Amino acid sequence: MGEAKDKVSGQLKDRDLNLIGLLFIFLLISSQSLWSQDFSEGDVDYIGLAKVLIRDANFSRAEKMLIKGKKEGDAEPGEIEALEGMIQLHRKKYKESKASFLTSLKKGQKSPEIYLYLAEAELHLGNLSAAGSHLEKVKGEWRTKLPYFILKAEIFWQKGERLRAWSVLEEAQGLGLSEKVLGKKRFQYLLGQKLYQSAYEAAIHLFKEGLPKPDVLALGSQLRQENQLELSAQLLQMALLKWQKDPALVLELSQNYLSQKKKFSAALLLEETARIHQEVTFEASELLRQVGLSYRARYLNISTLEPKKKLRQKVALFLESDDYQSLNSLVPELQRERMLDNEDIRYAVAFSLFQTGDFNKSQGHLSKIVGDELFGKAVELKREIEKCEESQWSCFETL
Repeated sequence: MGEAKDKVSGQLKDRDLNLIGLLFIFLLISSQSLWSQDFSEGDVDYIGLAKVLIRDANFSRAEKMLIKGKKEGDAEPGEIEALEGMIQLHRKKYKESKASFLTSLKKGQKSPEIYLYLAEAELHLGNLSAAGSHLEKVKGEWRTKLPYFILKAEIFWQKGERLRAWSVLEEAQGLGLSEKVLGKKRFQYLLGQKLYQSAYEAAIHLFKEGLPKPDVLALGSQLRQENQLELSAQLLQMALLKWQKDPALVLELSQNYLSQKKKFSAALLLEETARIHQEVTFEASELLRQVGLSYRARYLNISTLEPKKKLRQKVALFLESDDYQSLNSLVPELQRERMLDNEDIRYAVAFSLFQTGDFNKSQGHLSKIVGDELFGKAVELKREIEKCEESQWSCFETL
């Protein structure tokens, strides 16, 4: 089930529930100052293109446009540094981002939103006092925007001033700002205070208010990681009623069941989903194999998309069911996929060949096993082969 866990983790690891780190995307879209752009006919405006690309989260291309814009030399003082700071912030290069924003301000950029970005960079660097100081320099309408309140609450929270953080969220709510964003923040803080039932109720409220599926998935995962398995499962089960057989939700819920030692439930859940979504076929087949439903695991294995995973699973299935002839028939395919470099697989092949009496080929594979973990077992199997060759009546089938 490690594959399933890795897949879910891969989807969640960049979904930061406190919005810090992806905050600037909201700012880019909502800003009417530094990032606004008026295109006109004539020469290519590389700086303008870079702004649009950053707004659209296309950072690699934006960086290329900035390089060309530098050569043209038509940017306003500090403008390029501010844009570079945005790209660095996205890439989590917080020291570089901080330096770029400071340089931008020194060169004459006056947009108040730069102080928001500086506060975010300092927050990531753990410089809470500096983050607060930069935030205090934000003036005018920016002090009524959601990112300002999210940063302010987070700074208070990380300072340990929990009541002030809650108060900031209430102030933002009073201004009619995004309930979904504020709700996710409240959920995070409730988890932090180990108020799990309240966190669950907040998550259910967000779900009923139309929170997008990836965010519901993230909330369920957070509850599971806090070992609140029943609460997490209840949320995910409700989500699956709405988004039936969604692979990501199924993988997360099956991981939850495994954490509760409900392997059979996890296997059946994945098996049902695999009939529609082939991307979870391997995980479903693997769990079915582990709970002893080998015939159903074999059926799903046929539909597994990734050749190497499919082959490795076949080896395990044939080995567990003592189907040595079928396992031996996989050798050419294993060689073609260079999977015999894996000594676990090579030993399985050697054992299978031994069981079918092909001692020479078995010894050929055993002689290539040199790793500490399997070397001793390879030596023992060679001894058994010698016994079989000397006296067939003393040959036994298993070690």
